[in-house]
Amino acid sequence: METVEVKKRALPTFDSAVLNMTSEQMRAKALEGFFVRDAERNLVYCPQGKILRQKSIKRNGNIRYCNKLACKKCKCKCTISKFKEADFSKDDLIKAISTHRREDASNDGNANPKPPRTTVVKKVVRYVLHLDQKKMDNRKCLSEHPFGTIKRAFGDYYFLLKGFAKVGAEMGLFCLSYNIRRAINLKGVPALVTALR
Repeated sequence: METVEVKKRALPTFDSAVLNMTSEQMRAKALEGFFVRDAERNLVYCPQGKILRQKSIKRNGNIRYCNKLACKKCKCKCTISKFKEADFSKDDLIKAISTHRREDASNDGNANPKPPRTTVVKKVVRYVLHLDQKKMDNRKCLSEHPFGTIKRAFGDYYFLLKGFAKVGAEMGLFCLSYNIRRAINLKGVPALVTALR
């Protein structure tokens, strides 16, 4: 005979007390600095007394409650997010404000203070190159002639295809035709035919 162990989840005393509260009592509890969830009506009371309605259910099973219109101009920063959003698991009924948690931790004498920030100064060395204008002019002249010849002598003013690979292949054909034409002008047709054999 096998014994099966059944685990029952007991609600914390705080959550079980919320189950017996009326909506006015929940709102009063929320004004003390808590998000209080009314499971029957599926809404949450925020610490300013506003009602947050269900927005979505997250993948982890948490239910997100939100009220953008009421919380846009609210000066109380109850949550870290831009708008007041409170995530509750299916079993949670009450949640403290995140800013109150931080204040409690900072007021605690046992809390570890953050270490001071240290600034690191990095030295950057910049090299300034002074260009030789005569060499730059020669380089421009050397690279300009083949493109001028491809454009004017061959009539290839623009690409006929679209796409990086197709344009690259088309440019390769332009350059191949330019190189063959240049070899014909330098060596002549009979010399090229004998070189190919």
